[in-house]
Amino acid sequence: MPGEIKQFLALHPQVQIHLEERISTRVTKAVAENQADIGIFAHLPFGQEVETFHYRNDHLVLITPRDHLLAGRDAVRFADTLDYDCVGLHAGSAINLQLVKAATELDRAVRMLIQVTSYEALCLMVETGPGIGFLPEAVARRYLSTLDIAQVRLDEPWAERELKLCVRSYAALPVAARRLVDHLRHED
Repeated sequence: MPGEIKQFLALHPQVQIHLEERISTRVTKAVAENQADIGIFAHLPFGQEVETFHYRNDHLVLITPRDHLLAGRDAVRFADTLDYDCVGLHAGSAINLQLVKAATELDRAVRMLIQVTSYEALCLMVETGPGIGFLPEAVARRYLSTLDIAQVRLDEPWAERELKLCVRSYAALPVAARRLVDHLRHED
């Protein structure tokens, strides 16, 4: 998204964007309650009345320290990760909700040793070895060259996620916000 925002601001230098990172449940709530014009979230049923548009797809991957037993694999099933301690994102994050749901379906539990509030913190904790973690592939890729971590494809259908844009009402958006939605949807 940073590249898309940069392109948008180059086309519309008079527009100012206030960007906050929040978990998906809070993103949809902020939009529904008129605290934000636009949100981007991992598509899960959150119960908010918002108008949504496809943004992009991503895939969750496992990250481990480079010397971890799972690090050399091309792909791993989620069940094979449940014997290891995990570093996770904070409670309520879309990724954590997916992990807990998938573990519950296997009659198992995620051994959540540490929870952090950012992707970077998760990668740094995994690098030091207290647990493995799960991230969107594009995010994990950014840290592979700077940290001593490995990425392993998560071979699960639910690991493919749809990211959505949401607004209260596209027609009621201010012009600048509508143009940003169009830009993010690649309709400029």
